[in-house]
Amino acid sequence: MSYSLDQVAQALGARLEGDARLTISGASEPALCGPDQLALAMDPKYA
Repeated sequence: MSYSLDQVAQALGARLEGDARLTISGASEPALCGPDQLALAMDPKYA
């Protein structure tokens, strides 16, 4: 299932800058992230 960045931002109550129509298919650590995934930085080295 894919979601638009607008849908993700609304679900999180977050402000979005950029193209809200872009879609993502999942989330991954930045080092493993593909072009259609949201980078989820859980490791402090990405802070």
